[in-house]
Amino acid sequence: MQAICIPERDIEQLKVALIQATVASIPRFNPAAKKKRPPKARGPDIQAAARLIKHAWWVGMCDGAPRGESHPTAVEMKKAKRNLRKAQRKFYAKKRCSDLDGIMNANDDTTFYKLVRQQRSTCRHLTSCLQHEGKKLTSPEEISDGWAKYFETLATTINDQRYDNSYLKQATEDLNHLQIAFQTRGIKIADTDVP
Repeated sequence: MQAICIPERDIEQLKVALIQATVASIPRFNPAAKKKRPPKARGPDIQAAARLIKHAWWVGMCDGAPRGESHPTAVEMKKAKRNLRKAQRKFYAKKRCSDLDGIMNANDDTTFYKLVRQQRSTCRHLTSCLQHEGKKLTSPEEISDGWAKYFETLATTINDQRYDNSYLKQATEDLNHLQIAFQTRGIKIADTDVP
């Protein structure tokens, strides 16, 4: 008696046999586990811009992938790419603003420090180069030191006649409000030399 050949069944049996052989030869192989991708920036503007750039790319491929700057298809592709980058920049700017709002409006310390840690994480560096006092800073340590020097000079008191007295008054009131808020929560703060 001959076995009846059913292609779908035979292919499925072959697939199972190959997976079993792979699992046996590679102990950590997991065919069901998929690699997690980082979350993509999603929003209606980004999705629409992505659709337009895919269409512009398809039209460009149909036209033979023109490379000239003045070719209408290449111009449309550049325009679509520019719009996509613009939508992505807007999305990330809104995300940064919401993260900073979350930091400023955090009610408890754990939420505050969690948001600050997220903001400082290595995958969210916003700049790879900083110019301070005429020097170009490129390494993370140099950039950190540059910011430290900047804020140190910013916090240093300057006795200048051109100083804005109304701003000084507002800053002093803000400082007093913060000191009262910290004292009511029982948080110790350093003494300041601001009157």
